[in-house]
Amino acid sequence: MATCDLTNQAMAKPTPAMASPPDLAPSRQAATATAAAASQATASSQDALDQLKALVHQDPAFAAALRTSSSTHAAVQLAATEGIAVTPEALWRNRGTLVSGGLPTWRG
Repeated sequence: MATCDLTNQAMAKPTPAMASPPDLAPSRQAATATAAAASQATASSQDALDQLKALVHQDPAFAAALRTSSSTHAAVQLAATEGIAVTPEALWRNRGTLVSGGLPTWRG
């Protein structure tokens, strides 16, 4: 009958693999910070869209250029020339509501 010798000192000490795993759940503070950052990004995106809509109503030449822009990336570059920082995703989500008549509607 075989016996196991448990007096070996190497086996008595826990190795890093045997140590308890770190807490993988995000802390409440990190989750709150992430939610706050997402909320701020949404607010700044909405601010940029509001600025863009105001500019469309104030400047007919800008509205015409936005209407004829070929893509959301082209529209982002057009907005940037006026100092408005908006993302292509925000423009895509709001396509058809930026200019009267349901334009622009970029192809997907």
